[in-house]
Amino acid sequence: MTVRQRHGASAYTGLALLVTLGLGALHVAYPFSADQSQTLLGAQALERGGTLYVDLWDLRQPGTVFCYFLADRLFGHLEIGIHLFELCWMAVTAWVAVRVGRELTPNTRLAALAPLLTVCMYYAHATPWELTQPEALLMLPLGVCLLIALKDQRPLSSSSRASIWLAFGIASGVTAVIRIRAEWKLGTSRSATPRRSSALKRRSSYTRTSWT
Repeated sequence: MTVRQRHGASAYTGLALLVTLGLGALHVAYPFSADQSQTLLGAQALERGGTLYVDLWDLRQPGTVFCYFLADRLFGHLEIGIHLFELCWMAVTAWVAVRVGRELTPNTRLAALAPLLTVCMYYAHATPWELTQPEALLMLPLGVCLLIALKDQRPLSSSSRASIWLAFGIASGVTAVIRIRAEWKLGTSRSATPRRSSALKRRSSYTRTSWT
């Protein structure tokens, strides 16, 4: 690839990322729906030293609550803070999408469409109800898994291969924590019923909700 072609590819990629993040920025001030408010209650319980499914009962994926907890610490607990965290998350997702596109095709202009067809399409159709939900957050770890699987087709040294598959395992673990099945949590919470009963007495200040 010549210098001119490289600059052209960077320009197309930069434009695609700019459009994607610009559209995402329009969603930063969107209000919470019931789902996001429930998840934020779990994050605030964690911040006070509480335990999920003990001090706050909600059939919510733990990874999503941890993301809200991190967003709360970084940007604040208001809607803008949570959506700013999601925008940063989606910026990394868009960059991963570009890398995946370049692994799939040598045409850099075509690869530059990857963030437009993934993250940009998400923001174009997302309502306040869909924002910062597990299905959206999953795009990043799943994209990392796909990128690593594509890179594994190249000839690599044993140390490099071990490194990328370690990253694959971490991304797979993040995916599992974000989208773990609710039945597992139900079984865990039932076995922890006596603990919940004692926690109700010790920590009456925590908010508890029920999710149906």
